[in-house]
Amino acid sequence: MPCGTLRVSSSFGFGRQVVAPALARLTEKYPQLGVRFDLFDRLVDVGGEGFDLDIRIGDDIAPHLIARRLASNHRVLCASPAYLEKHGAPRQVADLSTHQCLVIKERDHPFGIWRLAERGEMHSVKVTGPLSTNHGEVAVQWCNGRWRGAASCCVRCGTYGRIWRAGNCVRCCRR
Repeated sequence: MPCGTLRVSSSFGFGRQVVAPALARLTEKYPQLGVRFDLFDRLVDVGGEGFDLDIRIGDDIAPHLIARRLASNHRVLCASPAYLEKHGAPRQVADLSTHQCLVIKERDHPFGIWRLAERGEMHSVKVTGPLSTNHGEVAVQWCNGRWRGAASCCVRCGTYGRIWRAGNCVRCCRR
């Protein structure tokens, strides 16, 4: 039976939406286990900062760390109907460089570089736009808010579902 304190870190949005509920279920299953959960907008030095576990999004893992894939992290490119009516939909990933995008800086990922699959191949594209943030939920608020007609965004599938149900975006650049 696990017991003691488990120190866990993760990123803000993913940590709040996915990791926190899973940790709550873990402590329900193992009542002798305590969890200290910290959220950051940066990579942590797992051992140096005293963490037992860092739950990350991405494939770039330092060679001295032990990593396991827990789940896939699919992204969806979407835009508001008003934006698409005014600017048209990007036809391929490279077209995004000429569109206004909501740019999200996530932990160790390069700022404004989106990696998207097109016809089975991964492509990187530099995107820009008038609004940028290091917090995915802020970008979702921008998509859902009064500014929603001004840009494209790239969000996790689960996030897209919430925006889509609100009628504020549609998928675009499907390939």
